[in-house]
This record gives sequence, C-alpha cells and structure tokens, in this order.
Amino acid sequence: MIDEILNLRNKIHKDKFRFDISRDLWESLYITESESRNVIRITKDGKLRGYAVYSIANDDQNRVLRIQEICSDGKETLIKLLDSLVGSGLKEEADFIYLRQCTEQYGDVFDQKGFLTSMESVVMIVLLNPRDILSALSENIKRGEHLTLRIRGFDPITVKVGKKGIKLLEDMQSKVNVSTDSVTFLNFLFGKTSFWKELVKRKVTFDILHLPTVYRFFKSISNKKWYIPPGDWC
Repeated sequence: MIDEILNLRNKIHKDKFRFDISRDLWESLYITESESRNVIRITKDGKLRGYAVYSIANDDQNRVLRIQEICSDGKETLIKLLDSLVGSGLKEEADFIYLRQCTEQYGDVFDQKGFLTSMESVVMIVLLNPRDILSALSENIKRGEHLTLRIRGFDPITVKVGKKGIKLLEDMQSKVNVSTDSVTFLNFLFGKTSFWKELVKRKVTFDILHLPTVYRFFKSISNKKWYIPPGDWC
C-alpha cells in the first residue's frame, strides 16, 4: 500500500520542489506514531487515484480529525476524499476537521465543502540549513561559473552555475560573491519575489560585472510550485 501511495504522490507532485521521502520514513511519520492513524484510499479501474491520512485527537475541549496528508489526481477524486473524511469525522464524533494546505489548487472544492481559512493556517518557515536545500536542487552541471553564496548567519556555500541549473561544490574559491539574508533566500526559493525587486531593495549585493551569473543562480533556485506534506508541520 505504501509503495502505491508514494508512487502517486511523486507522480502528482513531480514538477514541484520537494524533498524525497523514503518508504520507511513515510510509514514512521504517518502510520506508526503513537496516535492512531487511518488511511482512506480512492481507486478507479484498479488504480489508486487519491488518498488521505488522518488521525483523531482531543485538542483542548474539542475532538479533532486532523488530516496529515491528502493527495488526489483531480477534483473528482478530491471530492470523494473529502466526503469520506467528513463521514469519518461524524462517525468519530469529531468537532472539527483540521488541515493545513501548502497550495491553493482546488481551493474552490474546499470552499464548497465548507472548509474555512484561518490565520493559523499560514505557513511559517525558518531557514536552518541552506546547504541541504541547495544539495536537493543540485544537478550534474559540467560547465558553468563558480559562485559563492553568503547568507548572513551561515557558512559560505559555493556552487557551479550553468545555463539551466546549479551544482553544489565543496568549499572552493570563486570570483563571484553574492550576499543576502535568510528571508530573501527563502523568498527566492519559494518563488515569492523577483530578482530585480530584491536587487533594487539592495537585499542582494554583488559585483555588477557578474550580473548574468547571479541572475541565473537565483532563477535556478526559484520554485513557484512546491509541495510540503501537511503532516510535516502538523
């Protein structure tokens, strides 16, 4: 079952920035924790089309059905999943169904089913290890220019910047040095800002002679599509 679930998840989110998750880690996060976990599967023609993992917990004075992860191949499947989740919530005598979404896709379906957006659903992210993030974006780039990224509060990181990607390098000297802060870096990573905007605001500083290389670097790491499973921050 887990292999089928991970294959569907990777297929649906294949064009989004995400960290790979192993079978054992997924099972540890969503199935074998102390809380009782439940899995809803939607199939069609013998193939998995969507799934949801949820748990039931008592939160203060309320009983809550907490959706750890929900994944569907389209609106029709999502509607079926939400109907099943609502049915499970009623059966478990839950007061609320709680979900944090990382994307606005199919937001109209959630609206139709009575899901309301609260300020508590805003995702707050803090940068802890930029090197690991750049490692996840690293590709086998053979030609390119070396660039050293200096994020305030972290050790310098050197990468090779090609025409269509970057490659993480071990500590090496480079002629291109770029300085920024962690918030600006995350805004680039999640596609929330533009290079020219941050350049004008002086949130990114470098020798203007290296403008083409620096521009390609930030363009390569920007991901307007990204996926963090709800259970990873619940």
